[in-house]
Amino acid sequence: MAHPLTVLGGEQDLLVPAERLGAWAERADTAVDSRVLPGGHFYLLDDANREVVAEAVAASARVATAAP
Repeated sequence: MAHPLTVLGGEQDLLVPAERLGAWAERADTAVDSRVLPGGHFYLLDDANREVVAEAVAASARVATAAP
């Protein structure tokens, strides 16, 4: 993959444990930014994480659209 990856996960996620996020770095040939946020599998829906998730998505979009 040509663009850096941002991988988000929930600290208490039982379906995709935070320890498994590192697998992205093992398989990617680019920079991987892994972040573990409070919450379970649906951490994306938690109000406390809304700003962090929105900024991570916006930053990824900026990088993707800036590339020639």
